[in-house]
Amino acid sequence: AYEDAIDRGKLAVLHEEPLRGLHLISIAPLRSKQTVVVVAEYMMPLANINSMATLHIPTTVGELYGNSPLLPVDDIAVGNNALRKATLEIDALCGKTLIHGALVGHGPLEIDLNRQIILSFPDAIFGKLNGYDAWGRRVAVTLEKEQKSTRPLNLIVLFDRSGSTGTHIDKDGSTVWSCMRNGLRKSLQCLSESDAVSLWQFDSSCQKIGSAKGAKSAELVDGIEIPKGGTELGAAIQQIKNERNAKDILILTDGQTWAVEAQSIAAMGYRISAVLVGEDSFEGVIGQLAFMTGGEVFPGDGGDVAPAISSALQSLRTNSASVEGRIVDGKPTVLRTKRAGVALSISWGDELSSELCDQVGGYAAAIALPLIEGEKAGDYAASHNLCTHLTSLLLIDEEGKTTPGIPEQRKIQLAGHAPFPKGYARVGGLGIAHVSDASQLVNSGWERASWGDVFHALDIWTSTSSIDWDNLAREVWGGNIPGLSLSPGDIVGDLVVNPEIRGLADKLGIDSIIVAIALIAKCHSEQTAQRVAHRILAKASRDDLKEPLKIAKRLMLGLGA
Repeated sequence: AYEDAIDRGKLAVLHEEPLRGLHLISIAPLRSKQTVVVVAEYMMPLANINSMATLHIPTTVGELYGNSPLLPVDDIAVGNNALRKATLEIDALCGKTLIHGALVGHGPLEIDLNRQIILSFPDAIFGKLNGYDAWGRRVAVTLEKEQKSTRPLNLIVLFDRSGSTGTHIDKDGSTVWSCMRNGLRKSLQCLSESDAVSLWQFDSSCQKIGSAKGAKSAELVDGIEIPKGGTELGAAIQQIKNERNAKDILILTDGQTWAVEAQSIAAMGYRISAVLVGEDSFEGVIGQLAFMTGGEVFPGDGGDVAPAISSALQSLRTNSASVEGRIVDGKPTVLRTKRAGVALSISWGDELSSELCDQVGGYAAAIALPLIEGEKAGDYAASHNLCTHLTSLLLIDEEGKTTPGIPEQRKIQLAGHAPFPKGYARVGGLGIAHVSDASQLVNSGWERASWGDVFHALDIWTSTSSIDWDNLAREVWGGNIPGLSLSPGDIVGDLVVNPEIRGLADKLGIDSIIVAIALIAKCHSEQTAQRVAHRILAKASRDDLKEPLKIAKRLMLGLGA
């Protein structure tokens, strides 16, 4: 429906959650000089870190290891064009506020967005909130500091010593690695003799450092090696699965990885909690893993990670954070769970009123969502106005002006730094090409090259995976046909001279070069590529495209026509 609205030139807004906790808003088509204002409203309980109410607001993301599970159109964009500063206003009804441990007033603050924001409220008291759900039922949400337990730990600690943990996070030169190491040692020194710990370290591989009981487990920390390698978190968890005596895993990490198969790991039966450390720590993947296994995520603030680790250890002494409750006629009645050291109890009344669903009711519904079965879960989320992995929000301005053409994709960048992979360079505006193939085009780093030069020199990159479809769409839709230097072995050249492609071009009444570009675009998953193909080939039937597409795919795979 969103793509159809764009085809018709109608302004459309799509809000999705492609990954738990990662929200995506797509808005198109926008005319020149139009302004977009996005207001995001969240509701969440404060975390209980070292017996202090804490709010963690992530604002950055680093370079993530491994292959992203997201489609290119949905993937995270980071870079130097990200917003760097913001104005922060705090309206706390519970006394003084600390930001990164420093006392602040309640007026507007100008803050840097190159690090996560951690607010603490030492005078806050966890209590009770009331609201209404989608049926007008009264909802009561009770929050309490998690009660301390003396139950012994039988725990695996998985320490991330990958290359990204060498990032500096403190003015004294401390790194993510050194802060995690020092915090772990300090926390383990406080364990009792009945607590058992196995310490493992991982990067691209995983090694067991040793096992110990009580305070002696702190001595294991000396065996942790310096940062290196990738962040193969999923493989590391698979490797430690033979330690069947332990039921819980605590991961110390900056979260900078996609390399996790959450579903298969959740089936192993471990409860997995994590302490996230670093200014650009990423909760998306590790948060999903903790949620699925009944664990929790605790943010570390700056160089002193020990409070977060101690809070995580205390939490692992208690019951799972899985959502437990009762459902009657498809509606929750009572619920219990935990979130970052806070025990939540939620109850719904029986009486129906005319009150509309409010923030408290929506929050309670979000917590209850895992209890709702099958297809009913999507309807339940939608009725409470929740944008989740089960639902999305689509708005279309049917009465507004139409905007012709194919919209370019412009991502709003997040703060962070993701340099191009080693051995790659950007060629003009046409994406990334391997240096060994494009050396004649890249002399001084950012030299502009014509389409013809790039297509010809790189043989369309064989897989054509690096074409800048946004730039190409603008040029083609503006009436500009790229001047290609066609030769035998050139994919576009071979397509242009192919009788099937020429026949399709004649039938559609357009240039065979444009048809060739459209066929290449149709072989791509990139969204603008699909839009280019759809617009150019809109009048072609499935039978018209069957053979030309087969020819294009064979050429792109290097199999010949």
